[in-house]
Amino acid sequence: MAKHSTTVLGRIARVVNDHRGASDRDLLLRFSSGNDQDAFTTLVNRHANMVMGVCQRALTNAADAEDACQATFLLLARKAKAGNWQPSIANWLYSAARKVARNARIAADRRARREGQAAVPDVVLPLDQMTGREAFAILDEELDRLPAVYREPLVLCYLQGLTRDEAAVRLRVLSATLKSQLERGRKRLGDSLTKRGVTLSAGLLALVATTRVGASPSRMIKSIQTIVSGEVPPTIAALTKGIAVNGVLKKLVIGVALLAVTAAIGIGLGQPTTTIAGQQAEKSKPEKQETKETSVAKAKPEQTIKVSGRVVDPDGKPVAGAKFAIIADEVEERIAEVKSGADGKFTFAMSYPKEVRNPRQVVASAPGFGVDWISEPREDAVFKLVPDLPIMGRVIDLQGKPVRGASVALHNIHAGTPEAFDALVKNWKKSADEQDKVAGKLERSIWNRGGLGEAFHTTTAADGSFTLAGCGKDRVVTLRISGAGIADTFADVVTQTGFDPKSAPKTPMRLYPPTFDLVVNPDKPVTGVVRDEATQKPLAGIRVIGAAMLGELHFGTYHFHAWPTPHTTTDAAGKFTLRGLAKAKAYVLVADPEEGTEHLHRFALLEDSTAFTPITADFTLPRGVVVTGRVTDAATGAGVPSRVFYRPLMINDQLGNFGGYDPPDYPAPWHRGRDTKTDMDGRFKITVMPGAGVVNFQAYGGSYTRAKATQKEIDDGIVDKQFGHFRALGQGGMYNPEFMHAYKVIYPAAKDKTATLDVQVRPEEPPKPKDGK
Repeated sequence: MAKHSTTVLGRIARVVNDHRGASDRDLLLRFSSGNDQDAFTTLVNRHANMVMGVCQRALTNAADAEDACQATFLLLARKAKAGNWQPSIANWLYSAARKVARNARIAADRRARREGQAAVPDVVLPLDQMTGREAFAILDEELDRLPAVYREPLVLCYLQGLTRDEAAVRLRVLSATLKSQLERGRKRLGDSLTKRGVTLSAGLLALVATTRVGASPSRMIKSIQTIVSGEVPPTIAALTKGIAVNGVLKKLVIGVALLAVTAAIGIGLGQPTTTIAGQQAEKSKPEKQETKETSVAKAKPEQTIKVSGRVVDPDGKPVAGAKFAIIADEVEERIAEVKSGADGKFTFAMSYPKEVRNPRQVVASAPGFGVDWISEPREDAVFKLVPDLPIMGRVIDLQGKPVRGASVALHNIHAGTPEAFDALVKNWKKSADEQDKVAGKLERSIWNRGGLGEAFHTTTAADGSFTLAGCGKDRVVTLRISGAGIADTFADVVTQTGFDPKSAPKTPMRLYPPTFDLVVNPDKPVTGVVRDEATQKPLAGIRVIGAAMLGELHFGTYHFHAWPTPHTTTDAAGKFTLRGLAKAKAYVLVADPEEGTEHLHRFALLEDSTAFTPITADFTLPRGVVVTGRVTDAATGAGVPSRVFYRPLMINDQLGNFGGYDPPDYPAPWHRGRDTKTDMDGRFKITVMPGAGVVNFQAYGGSYTRAKATQKEIDDGIVDKQFGHFRALGQGGMYNPEFMHAYKVIYPAAKDKTATLDVQVRPEEPPKPKDGK
C-alpha cells in the first residue's frame, strides 16, 4: 500500500510539473477535447483541498464529505465541454461544492429519518474540535454571496493558500489588480460577517485554510480518477442531480471590475458608512471554551436587548468597575451608570428602536486597561481587556504655538495578534507590496459610527498637551483632532513602546509614536445659503458636507481612517458656515437634505480663494418625488430589512433640469444618487428625480433570489447589453441587476409629489429531489 501511494504521488508530481504554467481553462480544454487525464489530475491536485474543506464544513459525516468532494469533480468532468471557462475555476468549484454538499446534507437527513435516528457524525472532524461549526457555515454562506471578482481571490489566497503573486498568475491579472480585489473582498466579507455576529479574524481564516482533505491524497485522487473514468457509485451520481453552476461570464467580470475602480476613489456601494444587521443570529449553546462569537442577544423592535457577561483582565481574572459604551450612528444612547461587579459580571438593557438596523458595537473600558469590544449585543459577552499604553501628545499650529481647547477624539482602533502587529512595524520600511502581506492581519477593528469619539475623548490644555488613556497597547489608533480655526486632522498612532516613526518611508499616511507633537493647519471657512430652487425661500436643517481636494487620494496600504468630511447644518435663515476644511486647490460640497424629504441634493465644485479668506457657496435645491413603500418576503409577507439605492437612468429626459445631481469629476466621498435603508419592518422613504430611474433593493439576512434583467430592458437601453449593468447616471457599473434581490424601473412625472412602490424578494429554494421527499 505504501509503495502504491508513493508511485501515485510521484506521478502526480510529474503531472504538476508538466502542467505548472497552464491555466485551469487550458487544462479543461485538454481534458474535454483530448481526454487528457493528466490535465484533469492536475486540476484535482490544485483544488481538492479547497473543495474538501467546503464539504467538511458543511457536513458532519466524514464519509459524506468525501462523497460530496468526489461528486463535485464528477460534475466538473461532465461540464468540461460547456465552454465559457475563466482562467481559474476556483469560483466555479467553490459554488459547485456548496451546492453538492447541500444535496448531501439533504440525503443524510433523509437517511437518518428512515433509520429513525439523529444524523450524527461517525467521525469527529478536527474542524469540530477547533471552533463552532456555525461560524464556518456563516463564513461560507457570506463568501458564496460575494461577487465573483472578489470571492475568487479570497478563495485562492485563503482557502487554497496561494500567495498574492501566485493568485494573480492563476487569474491572469496584474498583481496590483489582485491586491485591490483582495482588499475589497476582505472588507465586504468582514462587513457581512459582522452583521451575522462573526468577526473576520486571521484566526478564523487560518482555521478555514488549514481544513485539509481527510482522506490520504493518493486515495482521494485515485477515487476521483476512477469515478471520472466512468465507474460512478449511485450515491455520488445522485449528489450531482439538479445542480446548475453557471460559468463566470466575461461581461460580469468586466462589470464588477469597473465597480472596483470606482470604489478605489472612495465613492460607491462597496464602502457603506455603517454596518447594518440583517436577521439576528440565533442564540447558540456556549461552548466549553469561552468565546465572544456565541449567543447573540435577540429582541423585537421597540423592545430592549439584554447585554450581560463578564469583564476580565489579560490574565483572565475578573475586573471590577468596568464601564460600557454603545457605538451607534443611528440613535444616540447612553448606558445608565452600570459597572461590572467584583466578579467581573454585569447586566444592562439596550433599547431596540424600530428604525435601528445597526448591530451597535459595545465597548468595555476600565482604568489601567485598554478597551475591548463586541460586534453585536449579546447575553454571554466576555470582554477581555488588554494592557494599556496612554497616548500623550501636543497640538501646535504652524508657528509652533500651542493650540488650546482642541478636541482629541478616538476615531478608530485596529488590532491583531501580537505577532501580526510586530510584523507590521518590522516591515514598515519595505515596499507596499511587502507591507500588505502583514497589514491585512490587523483585521479586528472598531470604527467610529457616531459614538466612539463621544465616549473616548479629551481636550488640549493651555500648552496644547493632552493624554488619552484606554486605547490599548500594540494597536494602531486613529485620533481625530478638531477645534475652532483649525482643519480637521487625523493622526494614526502606533501604541507600541519604542516605535520609531523615522523608520517609516514617505507614504500618504504617517504613523506617530505614542508620544508626539502634531502640527495642525488653519481651516478654510465656507459660508453660504441654501434655498428652494422654485420659491427661493431659505431651507433650514439641510446638512452641508465638504471635502478638500488635496491632490492625493490617501488610500494607501495603511490608511486606517476615513476621509475627512466636516459638516454643518443650515439655520432657520438657510445660512451655514462650514469649518474644518484644510486649505486646498479645490473643494467639493454637497447640500444634502434628509432622505425622504421633498428636496434633492446638489453638489458644487469650489475653487480656492486667496489665503484663508472664506469662500461663498450658495445652493438652490430642486424638488423631487418622495417614494414610499415596503419590501416584503414573497413567501411569508413579512417585512424584510433592506438597503435601497436609487439612480436616474441615462434615458431620463429630465437630467438637464437637475444639474449638480452628480458630483464633480473629482474623487469625493459620496454616492452619486440616493441611498437609504428600510426600517425593521421593510418600510422605506426615498426621494427620486422625475423621469426614468431605477430603485434597487438588497435584503439583509436570509437567502433571497437575485434579480435578472429582461431582454426588453436591454433593448430599451435600461441595462447595458455588453456589461449587464443599469445604464444609470454615474456609477452604473455598480448597479447590476444580478447584484440585487429586487429592482423597479420607475417613471414618475414632474408634476408628481409622491409615489408608492412596494416590492417582494423571493427566498431561494433548495433543489427538490425527484422522489418528492
